Amino acid sequence: RLVDKIFRTTLRCLTLTMDAAPIKFAPFLSSCLESILEGMLGLDLATLHDVPSKRLVLQARFINYVVSTREYNSMIKVPQLPPQLLQAMGGRIIQPAMVGQNEVDTTEPGIMEARQAVTRLLSEGLCEKVVEAIVTKFLRLTKDEILEWENDPEGYFQTEEAERTAMDADTPRICGKIVLRSMMERGSERAGEALLALARHYSQQQDFESLLNREACYHSLQICSPWMPSKGLNFNEWWMAELRNLLEQNIGPESMFPLRTLQSRAAQLVNVYADKLNVQEFTVAFQVTTNLLQSADIVTALNSARCVDHLATIPLKRAKEENDPYLVAVRAHSVGALGNSFALANRISSDDSLRTALMLVSGLVEANGKAIEHCLHAIAEQLPPLWERAGDRVSIHSSLMAVLSHLIMKLGYPAVENPHVQKVLFPLIDYCTDTNVMHRVDTLMEDGLKLWLVVLLTSRLSTMGSALTSMTQRLETILKKKLEPHLSLQIAQLYSTLYGPQILEGLGDTLPSLLLHCISCMFSNESGGDAMTDDETNKSSSNGGTNADCLIALTFIHDSIQLFPSFAYPLCQPIMIKVLRSVMQKRHPHALIEAVFVGLSRMLWNNPSILEEAFAGDSDAGARISSLVRLWLQILSSTSLAGLLNREAGIAEFVGRKGAALSLCSAVCKSSFLAQIIGHDVVNFTKSLERAEKRMNVDLDTIVEVSCGSVRQTLGDGPLGDIFTKMREILKTDPLVTISLKEALDNASNAIKNIPEL
Repeated sequence: RLVDKIFRTTLRCLTLTMDAAPIKFAPFLSSCLESILEGMLGLDLATLHDVPSKRLVLQARFINYVVSTREYNSMIKVPQLPPQLLQAMGGRIIQPAMVGQNEVDTTEPGIMEARQAVTRLLSEGLCEKVVEAIVTKFLRLTKDEILEWENDPEGYFQTEEAERTAMDADTPRICGKIVLRSMMERGSERAGEALLALARHYSQQQDFESLLNREACYHSLQICSPWMPSKGLNFNEWWMAELRNLLEQNIGPESMFPLRTLQSRAAQLVNVYADKLNVQEFTVAFQVTTNLLQSADIVTALNSARCVDHLATIPLKRAKEENDPYLVAVRAHSVGALGNSFALANRISSDDSLRTALMLVSGLVEANGKAIEHCLHAIAEQLPPLWERAGDRVSIHSSLMAVLSHLIMKLGYPAVENPHVQKVLFPLIDYCTDTNVMHRVDTLMEDGLKLWLVVLLTSRLSTMGSALTSMTQRLETILKKKLEPHLSLQIAQLYSTLYGPQILEGLGDTLPSLLLHCISCMFSNESGGDAMTDDETNKSSSNGGTNADCLIALTFIHDSIQLFPSFAYPLCQPIMIKVLRSVMQKRHPHALIEAVFVGLSRMLWNNPSILEEAFAGDSDAGARISSLVRLWLQILSSTSLAGLLNREAGIAEFVGRKGAALSLCSAVCKSSFLAQIIGHDVVNFTKSLERAEKRMNVDLDTIVEVSCGSVRQTLGDGPLGDIFTKMREILKTDPLVTISLKEALDNASNAIKNIPEL
């Protein structure tokens, strides 16, 4: 034990030294690498698995550092970026002397020797030996794993899933993966050829040990799929020559164990290489892996479920039309796949296994859309027993929510109104949004609210009204506790659209308090910059809400004033004044600024004096308002790439610009002060917008359809509920949509005609 500890400490020191001072360490690299390789690869199988895992981890890490260190590998180049960018990158200052240094002094004897050592590792002869040792010793199934596969297949599947996503090396297999990936990244052609040659060698042998080695070869090709050279591996040919036949075989429990492992691994290979199959073989692959969902070998069935799920989603990423041949192939065989998925779910018990089966159901429903409508009853009647089995298991509830969300999105209100669906749907939402159970708040609340949103968008009040109103008390509790405001505020907005302002009026002081909480990120020191990344969208300020909460709160302000101006304007006015002052005092992400101006256009229409009220008492009020409006017009004048390429997106952007122009024209007409400081800018912008309107030549019905179409795109394929009708009615009577731009422009022009420009 002491010797092992000394060895590990020494190896750790060597690795740290190499990382910190690679040039000084270079003269010692060759002997250290040779010793470590000998120690790793010279072990037989029995001895290997008696070696402490910590030692193997450090050995694998050392080899990874060797292959990945730029000074030792001529194939690694520093990106040629401008020096100014390099110096500013990541907020770190890079020494000017280091900028632009891309080459290492290769005449240094130590560097030459170190590079030769790395070259030998990746050269013909040694590369093949290293690859073979890793595959047949580190990646091969052990006796313990074989026993676990036989006695606890779901446990084995869970272990394999954990290994597949593991970030830390703590087993011989993961250590082997690290070394193999490092070699593939730096010398993919040689290492890839070695893997393929080894796989061909063992494919000719049928004894027990050779079959286990063949499975390990399959595993290595699965691991290394991102780096396999295309000229070395033609997956279509391999599929036709070997894998298809293997997957079509009826391999039962009585078959030799390695044959079952090969079939299971073949399904995983199809999973990672499926995008290389032509449409005919893709269809066959979908069929045979669907059949394997019935395999008596649970590990094979579960790996096939993961494969079929992936195959079902491939067409969604590439299909542009309903008649895409890959999508047609998936839909042609989805009924059988759904039946086999539910049958598999009834054969398994662990959380991870059941989640795998349910995610497959979810994926199939998403891929089929309305084409699966004839199976709605058959799918729905499977859900109540699964709900009963879920108990208090978070992963099962999450999976059921995914299934229900896709089912409702794709099939619309017929799915919501199905009695079997309702037996699960509302109890599940109630369970996941229970504010009294903290672990549900932390793990299930967000997904529960997303499902609730989908239900609201697809429900008809004539059939679902009582079920929806019974949930309003829960919503009020969620809003009071400020839980997931970016979702709960949307739900509140939809309820008020369907049922009227009394939904919001009943919240009392909860609503203004929540809105202030959401926009607090605009007043903290943490919100800033011109762009907003995904991480920043979910970032919470020390004082309250996230940027995502703020975006939804600003949208809520716009929508509630649009619907119920007499109620919503007095409530939102002090909040918007704080926001406007903040915009002029500090920088914010562009998306937040856009949302502020969307809300401002609606407030300004209802009260043309809001800008003057926001900066009342400020000695520089005129300059601040002028700067604010110029920023607004600058944003409105820019067209997104989507707006340029897509007519519907362009129309949607035009509607927003028109609403802003009408509100600004109204303000200019009502206030001589505003006419003086912003009148000419507003008139010039409105003129250009009027010309654009003539070029677009869109009528009111088109505008309404495009605006409602954004909801349909968000939701999915199925028929929307009453919310769609309500939105159409609102848009058709909205003055910021219906009033003529020419009329507003004429009025604003007259207002500034006799006022001198400041």
